[in-house]
Amino acid sequence: MVRRPEPRYRAGVVLVIDAAAGTGAAVEFAFDEAAGRGCELTAVRVVDRPTGTAPAADPVLSAALGGWPDKYPQVELLRRVPVDRNRLRAFLEESAHAELVVIGGGSGPIAGGLLAHAGTAVAVVPG
Repeated sequence: MVRRPEPRYRAGVVLVIDAAAGTGAAVEFAFDEAAGRGCELTAVRVVDRPTGTAPAADPVLSAALGGWPDKYPQVELLRRVPVDRNRLRAFLEESAHAELVVIGGGSGPIAGGLLAHAGTAVAVVPG
């Protein structure tokens, strides 16, 4: 079964940072895709209440991204930490205009929800 996203202007790659999914290989894949496409990369982690830190200083996001930003200096990296109790909804909203959404792991609920409901291409990268 192939589900084609509705046609609309799309730009950038969104990297989903989800605690339930592995991220190492997905981070590398997302940076590589953004570099190859010549577009920005937005790393997104959803929290259920404000963290009190700016997205650039978010420790979970920083740990997940590791040294990859230094390896891909040509990729403009944006960091987002939206607050929403429904993580899937937040990830879908953050990726609404992306060319590609990347998530690590396998068949978790967020990956499955993105595959079923995202209006764009989704890459689930095994850890």
